[in-house]
Amino acid sequence: MHSLRKTNNAGITKKDHTMKNYLYILLAVSMVWVLNSCYYDNPAPTADLNSPPLDVSFSGDVIPILNTNCNYSGCHSTGGVAPDLTAEVAYYSLVNGYVNTSIPEESIVFKAIQGSGAPLMPPGGQMVLDNRKIIYDWIRTGANNN
Repeated sequence: MHSLRKTNNAGITKKDHTMKNYLYILLAVSMVWVLNSCYYDNPAPTADLNSPPLDVSFSGDVIPILNTNCNYSGCHSTGGVAPDLTAEVAYYSLVNGYVNTSIPEESIVFKAIQGSGAPLMPPGGQMVLDNRKIIYDWIRTGANNN
């Protein structure tokens, strides 16, 4: 009895060829899935206030944090609540009574951003740990005007 399936010279039917293509596609998809499942998302380490201080620039690192968190709504800007933290006078405002380089943890500005021993600043919620570490490191390294 003759088969009604068409074959090529090697005896492989068109149906066999299509099935082979599906198997290759399935194998490729499976490999992609397996390789992607081996990816580990390593989150960036969070800042640690007890780690050695980083080299911090007041104008390059601290001022942008103050602009975003402290004087953006007029709270600690010229004519607002003391200290005035606008870029032009922030350094002098902070080092005149708000920063203690001998005992950085006792700095009023540090206590305020930590919410311990002073009202929490900013009042809308605690700033992110990375930003608090930058300010803390600035104080720990001498609160330089750089």
